[in-house]
This record gives sequence, C-alpha cells and structure tokens, in this order.
Amino acid sequence: MIEHATPRRAQRSIPDAFNILQAALWLIRGRKPVEDSAFAGAPIQLASDEINMSGPLGDFIYALRSGEIPASGGVAARLLNQPNSPPLPLPILSPNEKHELFPIKSHDWYFDQVDWNRYCLDYFPTESWGSAPLMPLSILCSENPRAQAFCRMYNDEKYSFSYFPVVVPREEFLRTFPHLPAPEHRSPEASEAGIKGRPNVGRPKGFDWEWMYIEAAAWIFENGLPETQQQLIDAMVVRCSERWGKDRIPADSTLKAKIRVLLDRLRDTN
Repeated sequence: MIEHATPRRAQRSIPDAFNILQAALWLIRGRKPVEDSAFAGAPIQLASDEINMSGPLGDFIYALRSGEIPASGGVAARLLNQPNSPPLPLPILSPNEKHELFPIKSHDWYFDQVDWNRYCLDYFPTESWGSAPLMPLSILCSENPRAQAFCRMYNDEKYSFSYFPVVVPREEFLRTFPHLPAPEHRSPEASEAGIKGRPNVGRPKGFDWEWMYIEAAAWIFENGLPETQQQLIDAMVVRCSERWGKDRIPADSTLKAKIRVLLDRLRDTN
C-alpha cells in the first residue's frame, strides 16, 4: 500500500519590515510578523496588562530611543483631547499624492506617546520644524491641489499629529532581540513559485485609500457635507471606477466603512 504524505503547510517567512504592534506581539507572545497588509485584515491587539514599561515593551522603547532600532512612519492627524481616536493618514507629502514614510528621530520616542494597538506615535509640533513631516498642514498642502481641498476641511488647531503607520526593519530588530526565532531564507525560485501558485488575497494593489480620502474631502469642499452617507459613497464609486476601473471598485461595505470614518471626524469638528 502506498502511503500518501500529509502535505505540510508552507512555513511563512518574516517580512523585511513590519509595524510596531506586530513587533510587540512577537516580543510578548512569540507571534511572528506577517505582511502588514495581511495583518490589517484581522489585527490582533495587546491587552492592557501587557502594555507596561517593566516588560519587553520598555526594552523596545529603549532600543528605539537609543537608536539601536531605526523606525519610520507616515504622517497622520488625530483629534485633540480624544487620544482614542484612530489616526487619519495625511496623503499630502509629495506631488504624486503618495503617503510616504519618513525616518523617526530617536528622541521622539516616549512610552506614553505610543498607541501600540494603532501602531502610531504621537508627536508635538515645535517651532524648529524644518522639513517634512514636521511642518504645519498648510505648508504640506501648498504644492498639492487635491491636498489643499483636504486641508480646508480641517482646522490645524483641532488636531494633533502622529507618525502612522510606524514600522521597524526586521534585521535591526532581530539584532537587538537575538532570542527571537530567525526568519527563514527562501530562494528566489521558491518565492516566485509561491507567488504564482497563490490566489490574490487582501487589498487589491490598485486601491489607494489615501487618494480616496483626498477625493472625498475635495467633493465635500465643493458640495458641502452630504445629506446622507450613501450620497458620498455613490460619488466615490464613480471616482474609484474612473481611477481603478469598473471591475475593481471596492465593495459597498468597504467604502461605507471608509467614508464613515471621514464623515464622523468632520461632523465632530463642526
């Protein structure tokens, strides 16, 4: 009788960089990071008793503040006096409207300013701003027409700023914490075969949500707040189909969730 071997699940390689929540989960629970786009589909959060300076997270912050582990992040706005509000990415940092990541200075790291479960780091503007991302919104918007419309919807005085998402490189992270399991090294041939054999999952490559937020803000600036949420969703369906193609329009439930975040913030400030 021929015995058929039970197929083994392909072991997952660790990405070159990952957000700080995944790094924290690796340190505390031993859960290896995955691609951030995959993690966003079913994020796992830290419990309140896991967030303390006396444990691994304190060592992590020390390594970030001492420069042992570099980190980078995009720029986001958060409602002042509402520390639990999610960060809203500001896609206004370059002429191509791409949400870029910038190096985070080591002295910006303070334990109390980290929102682990939203993988962002709050920072406070100073008069010493000299280059992006440490600039007022009005300056960041100045060379981007769509971003100008976005900025008109927000009042600088009502928002604080965060680095978001905050990511760290795998190699430096493992060099600082060598007790963690090392990543697997796969040959280019094996990686290519795995990619070809796997169906497309997660967010489609063409879905640039930061661009959609700018389009939505521009629509609101031109037409005012919509009477119903569906009115803005319908407008975004048209713009998304023009940008991404009629066969790549996000699901209505996805658009509804994205639009709700934007409208809730605008209504809270009015």
